Amino acid sequence: STRPPRSASVAETLESSPEIQLPISDPIADHDAFAAAESDRYEFAGELGRGGMGRIVIARDRRLRRPVALKELLTIERPDAIRRFVREALITARLQHPSIVRLYDAGRFANGQQFFSLEMVRGLPFDKVIGKCRTLDERLALLPNLIAACDALAYAHAQRVIHRDLKPANILCGSYGETVVIDWGLAKDLGEPEHSGEAP
Repeated sequence: STRPPRSASVAETLESSPEIQLPISDPIADHDAFAAAESDRYEFAGELGRGGMGRIVIARDRRLRRPVALKELLTIERPDAIRRFVREALITARLQHPSIVRLYDAGRFANGQQFFSLEMVRGLPFDKVIGKCRTLDERLALLPNLIAACDALAYAHAQRVIHRDLKPANILCGSYGETVVIDWGLAKDLGEPEHSGEAP
C-alpha cells in the first residue's frame, strides 16, 4: 500500500510562505473604514488615562466576553488628529509580534468618535519593575524582559516602523513573563508619504 503524501505542518507552511507586502496608502483616506460600531458592544468600566488627543478606558467587549483597553479620539473635528489616530491604529494592527500590544477592533461610535480596542495588558511599567529590585540578581533577572522589548523593536524596524516614544513607561511586564511594548501613537511608518504641514 502507498502512503498519502505527508502534509506540511502549520509551522513549515508559515516559514515557507512569502511575506505579504501591503500597499502603502494614505491613512486619512482610510478613516471611513472605521465603520459604525454596534451600539451596545462595549461596556465601559473606568478611565486609565488621557492625553491631548484621546483617552484610554477599561471596557468589556460584550460580544467576545473579554476585557479590552479602548482608546477614543477626543478631538474628532481636527483632520490632523484623525490622521494621527488612524495611523496609530493601522500601524499597531500591522505589527504582529508577541511583545507588541495587539489591536482587536476599530470603529466609530454613533457620535462620530473614532476608537480602537487593544488587548488588556496586565502588568507594571518597566521602570516600576526595576524600582522594586533590591539586588543585582533581581536586576539581572529582568534581562529577558529587556531582550523581548529589543526583539519587538527590531521586528518593527524590519517592517520600517519606528516607535519614536520608547521609554520604560511604554514597556509593560506581566506576572507570567510577558513583556509588551505599547503606545504606538508617535510611530512613524517610513514607507508612508509625508503630509504637508506635518512636523518631521
